[in-house]
Amino acid sequence: PVTRGPACHHFGYYDKSPWNLGGRFLLGLETRFMDRAPAASDVAVVGLIDTHAGHCWRPISQTHAWNWQQGAMLQWLGSDPEGTVIHNICAGDHFAGLVVEVGSGARRRLPLPVYALSADGRQAVSVNFARIAQTRPGYGYAGPADPWADDPQPAGDGVFWMDVETGRHQLIVSLAQVVATGHTASMDGRKHWFNHLQFN
Repeated sequence: PVTRGPACHHFGYYDKSPWNLGGRFLLGLETRFMDRAPAASDVAVVGLIDTHAGHCWRPISQTHAWNWQQGAMLQWLGSDPEGTVIHNICAGDHFAGLVVEVGSGARRRLPLPVYALSADGRQAVSVNFARIAQTRPGYGYAGPADPWADDPQPAGDGVFWMDVETGRHQLIVSLAQVVATGHTASMDGRKHWFNHLQFN
């Protein structure tokens, strides 16, 4: 084991690595419970485990945008895999991304939450985590409501692309577009969503 109680420690999904490039630090989340689904008010502390210093826990951030299945999409940024991390947060009435420089503590907020990053850390894809909270419980985040909750196939929601350096973003494929492709009558009136995005 690399962590100790009484707090609970976990990381996230199997498609992301907690290790920094040099193999010294592990990323993790720290919570005070593990026996129920997280509520919007529940905070997870984001931290580093230093495997060269007695596995000590070093808090670097915190978030209200997390779940047990995938954590907070916490990961090292490909453009600086030794010293910069990215994770999702709740920013008032919406979810967003947060870039944290571990050494300086400097932070930069992104307008959208991150689902997956390109290998170089310069691009991200995003989805509606509020919608996922309703359609795939355990994979979304508690908190802000889905603005398209009553629309089964919104034209304004879908897969979003974002430039991690500038925050510039755009919808690249909508739920309405996908439903219209190969449409069958069984899809009518059913709520659609995207999940499990990755860069090729």
